[in-house]
Amino acid sequence: MNIRHFLAFLLAFASLGAQALQSYVAEYDLSVRGVGAGRVRHEAIFTERAYRFETTGSPSLAARMLGFGEIREKAEGKIAGDKVVPTYYRRDMQGNDNQHLSYDYANAVNGEIQAIVGAQNKTLRVNPNEPALDILALVVQSLLDVERGHIGEHNYTLINEDRVRSYQVSRLPDETWQDVKSGKTLKIKAFLQTSGNRQTKIYFAENPLRLVKLQQLKDGESRFSLKLLNYKTL
Repeated sequence: MNIRHFLAFLLAFASLGAQALQSYVAEYDLSVRGVGAGRVRHEAIFTERAYRFETTGSPSLAARMLGFGEIREKAEGKIAGDKVVPTYYRRDMQGNDNQHLSYDYANAVNGEIQAIVGAQNKTLRVNPNEPALDILALVVQSLLDVERGHIGEHNYTLINEDRVRSYQVSRLPDETWQDVKSGKTLKIKAFLQTSGNRQTKIYFAENPLRLVKLQQLKDGESRFSLKLLNYKTL
């Protein structure tokens, strides 16, 4: 066996031992700038080498009065070792074509992502050596990092509309939360992503590993947050 075949054997053997993330259905309370905006349902399907997300956002009465309709998202991608490599993302809002958003990652290896924001076609420039993540790919990457103990070992590149930002990642102290429904005490792992005056805080509970809160802030004020209401493994 030559060295090339030996390395290929080692990689194949390692992939057999890889553990897929737990597929799940979860429901989150959604807030925008501190105001209740409705609920979001996540359905996530994982294999050892891929993921698929479908989400549905049901706006509150107040959000509907402000012109927000039902939001649907779809996302797919690959899991290559410890990295998430997104291949597709799409978001649509019922009755509002201006809120359409999609990313085509087919040319990301050459540093370009084709985006449609509203009715505008845009080419986003990214680092071909570091996968750029949409918001759902970020959830997958964060779950993967927590499961494998890699929090804070690398930075993230996050796409928001037609902006590409690099976020520095740091570990926050573990927290203890009380689960209102079950009365159980939850040990929470948390980390912080920072890009200039923007921050994203992400909180996880274990057994099963699950996202319990995600909060995006600008200048210290909450712009967007998700808080877990219900969770079921598949």
